[in-house]
Amino acid sequence: MIAQDLIRKLCPECARRRPLAAHERLLFEQAGVTPPETVADAAGCSECFNYGYHGRTGVFEVAAVDDELGNWLAAGRRQQEIRERLLASGSRPLVADALEKAAAGETSMSEVLHFYGQCIDRPVAVRPESGEVVDSARPERAP
Repeated sequence: MIAQDLIRKLCPECARRRPLAAHERLLFEQAGVTPPETVADAAGCSECFNYGYHGRTGVFEVAAVDDELGNWLAAGRRQQEIRERLLASGSRPLVADALEKAAAGETSMSEVLHFYGQCIDRPVAVRPESGEVVDSARPERAP
């Protein structure tokens, strides 16, 4: 079974490296990807018409499906159950591949965060000052 999506590639002419922020490091760690020291941001130049991106690249998740898993899936499962079982069987999520591409400088963290928001069941916000990941489906209580 293969899941795939496309993310934007940084323009190689104008991408600028910067240190990885603490809240971004947390996302790498949660996805089981070794955090890099630096990541790249889109800057914009005449080659990319000041857009900062040029082209797209694929992100992939591959999972082997045997008879047992196939029968389990055919029984009708919730998305979260499927995700947990695939992760337990060694499958790496799409977002892990996207983070690896950010670590390699192929895409930006803002592109990964945009993509990451589409890959989860409910919205998540990251507080840059603390690196805390907040489940937007569970609003905080007022003090």
